[in-house]
Amino acid sequence: MSRKTETTAYEQLPPKRQRFVDEYVVDFNGTQAATRAGYAPKSAQEQAARLLSNAIVRAAVEERRKSIKRKSVNHRHWLLRKTKKIIDKCTDDGSDKWNPQGANGAVKNMVDILGLKTEKHEISGGIQVSHDLSKLSAEDLHALLKILERAK
Repeated sequence: MSRKTETTAYEQLPPKRQRFVDEYVVDFNGTQAATRAGYAPKSAQEQAARLLSNAIVRAAVEERRKSIKRKSVNHRHWLLRKTKKIIDKCTDDGSDKWNPQGANGAVKNMVDILGLKTEKHEISGGIQVSHDLSKLSAEDLHALLKILERAK
């Protein structure tokens, strides 16, 4: 019994339209995408409007957008796992490899990856609060790591 493979909307498009879809998901600027895909600059705006009104092109754009998002999420999870391993290695009290600076750097990276980075907060009255992660103890680093893991 043969199994039919379903073709995606993207695969149904001719190569030039595929290039348009690839370029469009870069910045969602139809005119620029059409120009980069090889359409004449003078007619790029009209071509983009025509292409984006095509149901298969719209479906291909949505497929590409979801694929990019999925890859981004997978990459983010990979970065978080690697960062956690670095923190664990740097804060292993049982070994001679205790490295609080390395752990602090990894925590800073994790904060950036999760979008939690806030260097300064301004509160009415001009008070500023700064977070200096380089002065955290090993216990504080582990506590922060647990908080960040729950935030995932």
